[in-house]
Amino acid sequence: MHNSSIIVIKSVKRDWKLVRRSDLAKFMNTIETEYSMALTTELKIALSSLIDQLLSNPKQMRNMAADLKPLTRDDIEVAFGIFVGYVTGGFAELFFESQKRSMTSSELIEVRKIIFDRALEMKKAIAHVRAIEKNN
Repeated sequence: MHNSSIIVIKSVKRDWKLVRRSDLAKFMNTIETEYSMALTTELKIALSSLIDQLLSNPKQMRNMAADLKPLTRDDIEVAFGIFVGYVTGGFAELFFESQKRSMTSSELIEVRKIIFDRALEMKKAIAHVRAIEKNN
């Protein structure tokens, strides 16, 4: 830690007894961001490949969402949530196995951005499966 970060926190809360957990979390996040790491090209390719692999069979997500139909209104949104869960969980496992550590906040932000950039593609694949089912 360097002194400028400590001074920033002291200026926010003069009495250390009043520092809340959220203040500490913001402080730690600031420090972590300063020394954060980025996803390697190989990890970005692995994440993209995982999304591609899941896109090749969107019916699986659609079927899981359909099983929850009595509990939910919009099965495409539920299927999309399942899809994102599969991508996030699968990549987190791959990342931990290959890097022997958890992702930093900046790496998580990159993962979210990649997923967000491909979200429409995922939703369209799920909607396509639904359209085919309705036509049959």
